[in-house]
Amino acid sequence: MHKIIALTLLATTFAMAEDFIIVQDGKAVCKIAVDKNAPPALQRGALELQTYIDQMSGAKLEIVPRTETLPEAAIVVMMPEKPTHALGDDGFVLKRNGSRLFVAGYGSRGALYGCTDVLEKLGVRWFTPKVTVVPEQATLKLVVAEEVQKPSFEYREPYFTEAWDKDWAARLRIVGSTPRLTIRNDMLGSRF
Repeated sequence: MHKIIALTLLATTFAMAEDFIIVQDGKAVCKIAVDKNAPPALQRGALELQTYIDQMSGAKLEIVPRTETLPEAAIVVMMPEKPTHALGDDGFVLKRNGSRLFVAGYGSRGALYGCTDVLEKLGVRWFTPKVTVVPEQATLKLVVAEEVQKPSFEYREPYFTEAWDKDWAARLRIVGSTPRLTIRNDMLGSRF
């Protein structure tokens, strides 16, 4: 009897969750909001979202400054002033609030890793520094209510040459002494 009740509650929870639509039939539904003076890792996360969503769907989401008045529909990449979770530098929270998806990291890399997680949920895979799979889809949507992720280990460094590629290491959430992520001004452009 208890199993039936638990399964019914679980099915009801999934049925109530609505899709967070990012792109509908090749047209951008939401924007990406990030602080104008955000740390480079957050800016990079926003750019990664914009770049790969464009490659997947042909829709280039506009990156706008995060202000008190957010766009109606947005992916908000942020680093809150006061942490509510003990996530360290690498943990993040994905939280949906109506037509907005908040990607929040409380450390230097958390929000960047949250953006990577969103892209992985959409099907992007980085197999090697030179082999990336980006599925083509005219409609992109997620089912996210709230998700909290914190790596089990602070130090994550495999010892093989490909892991020294800075971009690939960032996408695989590798942290160690060898891969040093740098954000070049030419990567950021004039969007911020």
